[in-house]
Amino acid sequence: MRRGTIVIALFILIVAGVIGAVFFLRNQPPLEITLAVDPLAADWMEEAVQNFNASDITINNTQRIHLTYTVIPDFDVWQDTPWTAQNHPDGWLASSSTATTYANMPLQIIAPSTARTLLVWGAYTSRANVLTDDGTIPLDWAQVINAAETENWGLLGGEENWRFVKLAFSLPDSTTIGLAALFSGAAAVAENVNISGATRGADFEDQIGAVVNRVPNFNTIGADAAAFMARGISQAEIALAPESQWLNNLQGIVRNEPIIFSYPEYAFVFDFPLAAYEDTTDPQNADAIAAVQAFGAWLLRPEQQATLGNYGLRPVNNAPSEPNDLFAAGEQYGIQRNPIISAIIQPPNVNEARALIQWFGTVSR
Repeated sequence: MRRGTIVIALFILIVAGVIGAVFFLRNQPPLEITLAVDPLAADWMEEAVQNFNASDITINNTQRIHLTYTVIPDFDVWQDTPWTAQNHPDGWLASSSTATTYANMPLQIIAPSTARTLLVWGAYTSRANVLTDDGTIPLDWAQVINAAETENWGLLGGEENWRFVKLAFSLPDSTTIGLAALFSGAAAVAENVNISGATRGADFEDQIGAVVNRVPNFNTIGADAAAFMARGISQAEIALAPESQWLNNLQGIVRNEPIIFSYPEYAFVFDFPLAAYEDTTDPQNADAIAAVQAFGAWLLRPEQQATLGNYGLRPVNNAPSEPNDLFAAGEQYGIQRNPIISAIIQPPNVNEARALIQWFGTVSR
């Protein structure tokens, strides 16, 4: 056999071997990765994880990935620390970087933000018109605090048969959403985005305490104040909730009465960071982190970011742009695709947050 023929044959054998090895490796069982997801992202993640698993993305050029996820409130993670070195998910999609900052565990932030949603006021139109002089001023904490302190709609200029003002927001001692509502109130009272030290003192305790006391029963609200508002005006008339929850409950809410949405001057942004758990005792941890990194990169692709509006969520770097997303339905009630967000709240440290939770426990009894 000629020398050139031998070289060609060897080359073909090598290529066939490489192809065979890659084929063999790609057909090995995928790397199983677990992801913890906050309920605020659960609907989005249900479809995202399914589509990611179908996309045949690999690490190390050969190792396929299969994601499974469980839903756990990020408040439970940072407050109760349920994970240990022996029992933890590989990745965590929290609702807020506040949660990952507060969590006392070895985390590597893979993506500081994968989506966004904002705390937004929602009020039934009849009530909002009383507090805002028929819409000539925006609805924000000053108007809500005044309503809470006055207590009675008749004294505020509304109808006597409306009786007492009924407010709603999620429980601050069991949800990050509820705690964010208290942060929002602290920023408004202090007129400052930096609320370190602003969650105590007579001004905060008197004004925000009045708001807390106008929530008839926190235990009936749960983690979704917008869904609670959809039960009817007799349950709650004004609430502070994430924009995504408002949009997902909008149809049920407006069956009762049209609603008006208003963005607080001091914004709390849920930014949905993606983190990987760093476990130096696990020899497969490097692959697990690489898999979470691959998922994070996939979530940030333009085509994936474009789907967020279908869940009432905002892309990381721009405004929702799809013409038929949930934002389209909310615009006539005051939802904005591109609101001015110039004053973003800076939460206090975890010790001050825990002190605030304790204060809430005493004032809400």
